[in-house]
Amino acid sequence: MKPGGVYHFAFMFPNACAVRLDYQRDKASMAELMPLLCPPFDLRKYQTILNQTGYECDLGPIIKENGILVLTTRAPLSDHESQDRRKVDRSNTQTEISILKHCFSPFFDNLSRSFQLLKEKFCGYLEQPAFAAIKFRLNVNGDIYSLQRRNLFYFENQVSEDYKKSVGNLILLQPSETMPRILAVWAPNGENNLVFCSLLRTGLWEKLNIDVMKDNRIAMVVFSTKLENRKQKADFSWIQEEIGYEVVLNVPVP
Repeated sequence: MKPGGVYHFAFMFPNACAVRLDYQRDKASMAELMPLLCPPFDLRKYQTILNQTGYECDLGPIIKENGILVLTTRAPLSDHESQDRRKVDRSNTQTEISILKHCFSPFFDNLSRSFQLLKEKFCGYLEQPAFAAIKFRLNVNGDIYSLQRRNLFYFENQVSEDYKKSVGNLILLQPSETMPRILAVWAPNGENNLVFCSLLRTGLWEKLNIDVMKDNRIAMVVFSTKLENRKQKADFSWIQEEIGYEVVLNVPVP
């Protein structure tokens, strides 16, 4: 069989002023992942699918050609229930509903801009149990604000004055009869997601030991960067510097 294509599933952003920057970061994150996907997939078949209201995407051809659907934005699983000011728009199409149900609902009880809550059955695999529930500082670019075990407060104020800590998530699922192969990679915001995708490209992918053609996997990585570098280098060149990280979850899923 010929190599399948890469299909970038892009969510919409409600704030018109932020659209250009959000999409630039989204595209930049996708570019960081491309060397990890091509091969085995065919870059010449690359397409962007916009998750727009009223537009249904036929996933059948992607399944048939053994391609991959890639998400580089946090899916709005729980945005409609949160009080967050900025949210990712839901299209409420059957395509979106199927992706959320298949790729995110099995792993998270809550997933919004300010909070993520891992399902209890995966909490036992965490290297640090406190990362079951994570609250983020919305006014400091998605820093971790507090950590919590399931049903038990554990730690607060994770971010120091000198270092910024955030969380990157990865879900990889192999194709089924109704859904294509899906790779979802995201962090709390576009800037941190670009950092996470850069880490994947520069060695983290190998450390997680991911086989994109065979694995069903969920991973969670905590990474740190110096605040002073972000303030001084607005062109994102600081993501090429050495960034410390810790893998807190990396397990196969049924």
